[in-house]
Parts: sequence; C-alpha cells; structure tokens
Amino acid sequence: KFASLKQKGYIVDGGDVYNLPLVSKWCFFIPLETLEYLIDTANEKVISVYSYLGELKNEVGSKAYFTKSRLLILLGYKTLKNIDGETVEVASTNKKDWEKINNILQCLCNNGLLQYREVKEMYNGKYIYKNYYEIKTRVKTYNM
Repeated sequence: KFASLKQKGYIVDGGDVYNLPLVSKWCFFIPLETLEYLIDTANEKVISVYSYLGELKNEVGSKAYFTKSRLLILLGYKTLKNIDGETVEVASTNKKDWEKINNILQCLCNNGLLQYREVKEMYNGKYIYKNYYEIKTRVKTYNM
C-alpha cells in the first residue's frame, strides 16, 4: 500500500524523510490515534464529514461555519434543481437522509471528535438558538 501511495503522489520520497504534499484542499493532519480509531469504528461517510469539517476549520480558522444541507450535498444526498435558469445542487429533502447526517454528527460528538453546544443569541430583536460544533483531533481515552 505504501508503494501505491507513492505512485499516486500522496507520499514523496525525500531521501531521509517522506513528504506529504498538499494534493487537495481536503488535507489536514489527523493524529495517528484518531485515524486508527476512525478506520476501526466508522464508515466512509463519518470519515468524510470529519475530514471536511477538519479542513474547513483549518481553512478559515477558529470559527468555521457549515450547514447540514452542505454536508448532505458533500455526501451525495442531493438533487439538481433549476433556479433562475441555472442548474444547482440542493440537499435532499428525504427525511432518512437528514436523519443520517444528524446521526453522523451525533456519532462524532459521542466519540469526542466534535464538540456541540447550543447557544441562545439575540437576532433581529428576538432570541434564537444556534448550534455550534468544534472539531477535535483526538478521541476520548477511556480507562478500563
């Protein structure tokens, strides 16, 4: 597998060291412990959401915003819609797809990879509730 990663350009032999080039905007470093945990316990969709949120945070800094609609589109739960003569991707309206994204976010929170908090804020003269998530790069450790 290592040779395959080198062949595809994900690893570059630098003599005494191996370099990890930026091959896409989806690159961010995940501690080995966290990556092993994700591979052992999560499916591709959970890992995709975690990777997207990690890169989003790296790209914009401490406050990165996303919508569940954007995550659904990212995972392929989308349809094409014609809006003002332009074809755009919109998130699925299927209830099961929305349950999936909620479950993925809950899974990441439950395993210490994403922190969630609900905040009551003033908006246009009235209070609304906003959901905030913060990506974590280490899993919880449990003493057995």
